[in-house]
Amino acid sequence: MKFPQQTINEVLLWRFDESARSAAFFVEDGAGGFLPISFESCRRDILALAAALRQRGLEPGDRIGLLSDVRQEWTSCDFAHLLARVITVGIYPTTTPEQVEYILRHSEARLLIVDRPERLDALAEALESCSQLEGIILMEGEPTGPSRLPVQMLSDILAQGHQILDEQG
Repeated sequence: MKFPQQTINEVLLWRFDESARSAAFFVEDGAGGFLPISFESCRRDILALAAALRQRGLEPGDRIGLLSDVRQEWTSCDFAHLLARVITVGIYPTTTPEQVEYILRHSEARLLIVDRPERLDALAEALESCSQLEGIILMEGEPTGPSRLPVQMLSDILAQGHQILDEQG
């Protein structure tokens, strides 16, 4: 298959535009069913996250650790990183805290995105040695333990990004 687009970002945005009203994926609705999420909704969230990351001062080539089970937010974060021109440092959920520390320090990751508070709690001691980390983004739940790093919710980052995009028109 040939695409007139030249970069992965152009292909990604083209697919979102071409299939705007179609379901990109389905998420659990909490009542045992599933809700469709359109490509257009997914596109808006990915652009918003990319805008919020850039507003935080992240530059092309900066790295963000991403530690999560497989879920829709993982994909959205990864796509947003592509659009913001930052590098995703994927970390398996089965990675030990010591290995996470090593990966984050040696990759010089500036941020860490974690899927849930329990996983973040398990990393508390290991993250103390990651002096280059500037903050943590939590996909769901509320932080339960103390942290020397600021912890923000992914939903708040998305809201900031949407506001940035709204102001830009």
